[in-house]
Amino acid sequence: MQKTKKMFIFKAIISLMTLVAISQALNEEKYWLISCKLTGCSFAFSSCMNCFGERACKSCISLSKPECSVCADDIYNKDDLETINGNQYLICDSFDPIQSTICHFYCRGQFAQSGECVVENGLPICKCSSQSGSITNPSTLSSQQTLTTTNHSITTPSTLSSQQTLTTTKQSTQTTNKPAASFNGNVKLNVSINSYYQRILPLPNGDLVRGSYSNLIEIWDMQQGVIKRNLSSDYSKPWVFGLLSNGDLVAGYLSSQTLLIWDLKTVDSEPLKKIIQTSENFYCLTILKNDDLAIGQSSNSYDIVIRNSQDGSIKKKLIGHQGIVYQIIELDNGNLVSCSNDGVIRVWNVTSGFSSYKRFYTPVISIALLKNGFFF
Repeated sequence: MQKTKKMFIFKAIISLMTLVAISQALNEEKYWLISCKLTGCSFAFSSCMNCFGERACKSCISLSKPECSVCADDIYNKDDLETINGNQYLICDSFDPIQSTICHFYCRGQFAQSGECVVENGLPICKCSSQSGSITNPSTLSSQQTLTTTNHSITTPSTLSSQQTLTTTKQSTQTTNKPAASFNGNVKLNVSINSYYQRILPLPNGDLVRGSYSNLIEIWDMQQGVIKRNLSSDYSKPWVFGLLSNGDLVAGYLSSQTLLIWDLKTVDSEPLKKIIQTSENFYCLTILKNDDLAIGQSSNSYDIVIRNSQDGSIKKKLIGHQGIVYQIIELDNGNLVSCSNDGVIRVWNVTSGFSSYKRFYTPVISIALLKNGFFF
């Protein structure tokens, strides 16, 4: 009896110590609570509620409002997690709308469907809901989760040729210790891609174009592994790239919503040929067969804007997406295929502006056209 009583007292003391620690954690200003409040990220949050994966969520928030990039980094800062009974949790207060929103984004970053601030055993923690509707410990999810793919096919007779079928991959999760992918070979060269250098474009001669968060575009000699040339302008954050039929480089600058056209063949004189001022928030750029520019946006109603590369005039707006447009592909028949953070793939008739579409349960980040006419 005496031993049982001591054990009860010991457990009560441990529980009290845990509650005190949690209370202190709630009273302490978390990094994300400070940075996200100071930069006013409500618009960025509303635009990115369907992001999936830490990298995609960070990118979406930062692109929607560049000032919120610090907030995005802080949301996934592991130093803000509290260890409770061996598990790590994000502490959040369900009565604070901002903390509830951060919980949702934290869980989306761990490839969960949603997150909610709940009180469990007297502790205010962020709980993540998996796609099946079950509640998952986010720290366990992030350490064990890998992505698998499930093929879905849709046929769009009105916009695709009779032999083309549209296929995409839907992200799903499973717990496994096996690697998601393997690579057999030797790494020839490492060129870092991070928050400041996100976009690259291979050139026909084997060189590589890399953008930056500054005003520089780097041209890399991939054989030597060195920067052979910098393209500098008064505009910052070259974000999207494309190559015209004559070899000129088109670069879209995020901060100023400006398109610059560079003559890569010019070495001894000014290579900048043309400046086109736009109103688009660039996320992706596709050069069409006639050298028109198809621009996908990270906000601004998410319209796809088609511009004439010669004079910069708008030729068409394709209206329909409700989230970031990640990629645009041109078909042989002139139709366009786009995928978006809204979980929708659209096949566009550019002339009419009409689109057929297929909706999925998660954001569709990438699609590819195979040689046999299928999409994946």
